[in-house]
Amino acid sequence: TEEQKWMADFWSDDVRGLTFSPPDRWISIALQLIDQHQSDFKTAIELLAKLGIGLNDAVTLCWKYKYTYSLERPQTIIRTHMDSLWQPYHENPDFPSYPSGHAVIGSTASAILINYFGDQISFTDRTHESRIEFMGKPRHYLSITSMEKENAWSRIYMGVHYPSDCSEGMRLGREVGRRVNQLNLKHYF
Repeated sequence: TEEQKWMADFWSDDVRGLTFSPPDRWISIALQLIDQHQSDFKTAIELLAKLGIGLNDAVTLCWKYKYTYSLERPQTIIRTHMDSLWQPYHENPDFPSYPSGHAVIGSTASAILINYFGDQISFTDRTHESRIEFMGKPRHYLSITSMEKENAWSRIYMGVHYPSDCSEGMRLGREVGRRVNQLNLKHYF
């Protein structure tokens, strides 16, 4: 649908030469939330430190599992066994499918952001507002969890992931975020 295409474009933070990386996207979201909530300096620094730790761990674990399981992308399976001319909505990355990096990264960031701001929010993500190469129109959310899920499921709409890549990616990311939230960094600030 057009809505699914918008979601796919909106969360497509890995198009080489066009957008920044998925971790950068969640840093952008964090900075917007810090500004919106007028967080004090110490809180903002602690949040960003935990977010950096969490995103690093999320990417490290995700890629460890990608190359442990080496699951082929849907495009390969569909073209080999169903329709040799099938085209995904977006180009497939050249690394394994499982788990979804977007899902792991987004769920890690979401767990950390929820720890600071709560889950129920009124937030408009303006990260790609000025983009003209794709539909960068801002999207509004009433919870961080809804952003997390939309980010993960957008990869299915793109044709680059299976549902299990996304659901397991979210599970792994939430666990990373939970552990990072347990870190006590207050004595550093």
